[in-house]
Amino acid sequence: MEKHLAALLALDESYLNARQLSAKNIRGVICLSGVYNVNDGSRASRIFGNEEATKIAASPISHVKAPAPGFLVSYCQWDYPTLPFQARLFHRALKRAGIGSELIYVPGEGHISEMLSITREDDRSAQAILKFIR
Repeated sequence: MEKHLAALLALDESYLNARQLSAKNIRGVICLSGVYNVNDGSRASRIFGNEEATKIAASPISHVKAPAPGFLVSYCQWDYPTLPFQARLFHRALKRAGIGSELIYVPGEGHISEMLSITREDDRSAQAILKFIR
């Protein structure tokens, strides 16, 4: 869920405003195999209770609007079932709002293995992250 929270923090300024910060304080957001809509009816959406308004408020995709920092969004070949669709939808929403976003597909990896493989020099996610940071 940390990718979900990073995206939410960068897009819903109420969290930043509470600390006298703004999205301008964030240079970029890296979201590897994240959840961007917690109101999608999946099992994971139950974590946020039954109130639709709460789920919408907790969904980064509900807060997409410029200005916002750029995003690097990934999804994997063997990700959890809803994540590839969510990544593509989130990326499109960012682009439509005029927010810089790069979407990468990571073949041969899954939700957990993507994080474990990132230490390899030839890892696609690691290469994309280094490029994004530079």
